[in-house]
Amino acid sequence: MPPPPFDLLGSPAAFLLVLSRSVGLVWALAWLAGGAGAGLRVRLAASAVIAAAVSPLVGDDVPTSSDPLALGGLALYEAMAGAVLGIGAGLIAAAARLAGEVIGAQAGLSAAASIAPGPGAEDGPEPPLATLGGLVALATFAALDGPFRLMIALAGSYRIGPAGGVGVVGVTGEASLRSAFAMVSQAIGLALRLAAPIALALLVAQVAVGLLARSAPALSSFSAWLPVRLGIGLLLTLLGVAGMASALASAWSATLPAG
Repeated sequence: MPPPPFDLLGSPAAFLLVLSRSVGLVWALAWLAGGAGAGLRVRLAASAVIAAAVSPLVGDDVPTSSDPLALGGLALYEAMAGAVLGIGAGLIAAAARLAGEVIGAQAGLSAAASIAPGPGAEDGPEPPLATLGGLVALATFAALDGPFRLMIALAGSYRIGPAGGVGVVGVTGEASLRSAFAMVSQAIGLALRLAAPIALALLVAQVAVGLLARSAPALSSFSAWLPVRLGIGLLLTLLGVAGMASALASAWSATLPAG
């Protein structure tokens, strides 16, 4: 006779610790991926689903405690360990958003916003191309079965750092700091690789227009050049979406392997 479904989740204390690591993972990923639309209920539901899928695989290896204070300390550590995993994955989406912001600034969208700010501009809304970059990153994540990869990564994290251990957060502060700098530098490098082709093409276009302006002074006017600059930037961005998605797919696959 198969065990009842709730028995597969293990003890309540063990499930709580797995849920804590899942919550840290989901919160950090949503924060860096720009998931402002994912409210508290959505994040908690996603965390619970991931924890329910992972708990039967690792529940027996999760140490628990009958002391509420000790259990609370373990839950806090698990949330920190999950946040480290979420930051590693979320930096990919953050890199895509940064690349879109760089392209938007090069294309003149920031200048257009300063001339005709839209509603909510006083609150500093995200540039449109930054939002586009984030959406491309999330679409690529979904196309690669990202949620399942997250579950695999969460289950695999217990081999690196068992519950209550120190393997995920780092053995020493120096090792943790070095790992954090490595993740950030990789994200910045990814953002530059995503933005460089389009930004370079826009720079070449600006040089070409500058040369034309010497024979046609009317082209040197900011108001005359801005629509052309915006059009070229948007066209190059649309043409480069496929390449951006390919680079993001490689980054997602390297960070969250399928097996």
